[in-house]
Amino acid sequence: MLPNGSINWDCPCLGGMASGPCGFAFRRAFTCFHNSDSKAKGSECFSDFSALTECFSKYPKLYGNKDKSSSNTQQTTSATAAIADAFNSQT
Repeated sequence: MLPNGSINWDCPCLGGMASGPCGFAFRRAFTCFHNSDSKAKGSECFSDFSALTECFSKYPKLYGNKDKSSSNTQQTTSATAAIADAFNSQT
């Protein structure tokens, strides 16, 4: 986080996810997760995470899943976990 409270999209902890072909989808999902006040943090962000997962699937060489048999739900869960990890490293 930046001193003004906004998300630091250039933070190395995000691993460059905020840029590239899925940068917009990542920023949207991460912002939703960051601003979530739900008891199950980010639960209202499912559609954003789904869009992020769909974008990932369009660029398998860049965002490829090591386990080719994974379902979209597992990929969305992985994306959620990655965003949560990045968020938690910021706080």
